[in-house]
Parts: sequence; C-alpha cells; structure tokens
Amino acid sequence: MLYLDQEDIRILKGIVKLHKNSNIQYVNVTKKGGLLDWASAVCNFYGINLDSFLSNKRDRDLVYARRDFVHLVSRFTPHTCTSIARFMKRDHTSVIYHRKCKPIHVDEIKLAVQKVA
Repeated sequence: MLYLDQEDIRILKGIVKLHKNSNIQYVNVTKKGGLLDWASAVCNFYGINLDSFLSNKRDRDLVYARRDFVHLVSRFTPHTCTSIARFMKRDHTSVIYHRKCKPIHVDEIKLAVQKVA
C-alpha cells in the first residue's frame, strides 16, 4: 500500500487542478516529427513565435502560417482534424477550412524541414 504525506497530496492536487483548467490536449506533440516540430518549422519560416501562432490573433502572416501548418500536417502525418485543432486551440472546422484554401509556402517549408532532418 502506498502512503502519501501532506506535501505529496498538495502537489497532486495542484497537478489535477492544472489539468482540469487546461483547454488544450496534446496528442503525440513531443514525438519526433510531432505537431510541435511541424509548428516550430512553420514558425521559423514565417519568423513568428509559437505563442502568437497559437493565439487568437488574425494577422495575415499568422493565418498563412496556420494554413501552411494544416496542409503540412495533414499531408505528412496521420493526425486527424480534431487532434490538429486541439493543438492549435481551435475547432476542427477551422482545420477543414484551412484544408480547402490554397497553401502559400508549403513546398519551401517542406524543403527546410527535410534539410534539418
């Protein structure tokens, strides 16, 4: 049987509270070739940071970066619309919309990713 002291219980309660308050679920994000790698490659190409990429801002560069990210991840990974949308803190219909739009710099970002890998 496992016995926890008060400090361990306080830490576990904090972890559970953080988990309940988080609106994002990361699915295979940190694996090599995961969503975080693709997002960082797109952010490096566009010269933006990951926080602004995941924000609610609708600047032109951010929208183009998200569109290219959706096209790259949809084409080269087995992630679903739902998992991509959860990573981007959006609804799955946003991913479907970006898939319908024409990609901007997908080929150049793909070449940059292949050079690094």
